[in-house]
Amino acid sequence: MKKEEFIQRLKYLLADLPEEETEDAIAYYRDYLEEAGEKEEEVIRGFGSPEKLAAVIRADLRQDPDEGGEFTDSGYTDSRFRESGYQIQPSGSRQEPSSGTEKKNALPVVFFVIALVLLAVFRKPVRAAAKFLIAGPLMITAALLLGGAVLLPTSVIQMFTAFPVGLFFLGVSMMILGLGLAGVLGCTLYYGRFVPWAVGQLGDGLRSLFEGGKSA
Repeated sequence: MKKEEFIQRLKYLLADLPEEETEDAIAYYRDYLEEAGEKEEEVIRGFGSPEKLAAVIRADLRQDPDEGGEFTDSGYTDSRFRESGYQIQPSGSRQEPSSGTEKKNALPVVFFVIALVLLAVFRKPVRAAAKFLIAGPLMITAALLLGGAVLLPTSVIQMFTAFPVGLFFLGVSMMILGLGLAGVLGCTLYYGRFVPWAVGQLGDGLRSLFEGGKSA
């Protein structure tokens, strides 16, 4: 294997590491092979395969530096790979997806199909619930304000003929108006904060659902 082919393969195998660490390792080995001159192929054979060298570098970067290898004049060395039976698996991003992963990726699609079936079966209740969530808070608030506004002058007039009754209804009208004003504040938060957040969450969920289905 030629130098450039070896370097490109090594760079590909280290692509999942931080960019700075990858560039440092690639720069070291590129310089080392350039200094090897005519012994380039012999040095490459001494490194072993790019996969093995990438596994050694990755192992050192992800573990305690005192337990890993080091860059020396003869290249990157790691005593752990001299021990029989010691193996390091390549990065998970390079492995083929297992059947378990494929099943996980298929689950969102299954849930989406089930949700569509349920929506078709319970279409009317779902539509009614959606209408209430959209217009319900506004309608309740408007009803409270209108009821309080109508009851307030009526209770004042009633106080001239039956003071205790008028006073009672005056208190009721003030309470209804207070609830209506609280509803105005609630609607401001509901339509200004909650609804945009809920729509965004729904959009993100659908996006991740379809992306998961594609990756499966």
